[in-house]
Amino acid sequence: MRGSYFNERGFRRARRAREIAGEHRTSFAAVALAWLLAQPTVVAPIASATSSEQLGELSASTEVELTFGELEHLDAVSG
Repeated sequence: MRGSYFNERGFRRARRAREIAGEHRTSFAAVALAWLLAQPTVVAPIASATSSEQLGELSASTEVELTFGELEHLDAVSG
């Protein structure tokens, strides 16, 4: 499983998500969950938090409005 995500494609995806998080002044987790929420094939993404800080980051995803270009770029580096 490690090889499926810890590779150049996964690192590119993470770098771009971190850049977008900085542009939106939010967390990496909020951008990642916002991207999942924007996918037409994802009915209900499952995320869990072990602290109130993490819960706040995940909740922020509902307020992140990713642009078409950002979604398109994240899709491209993910596929």
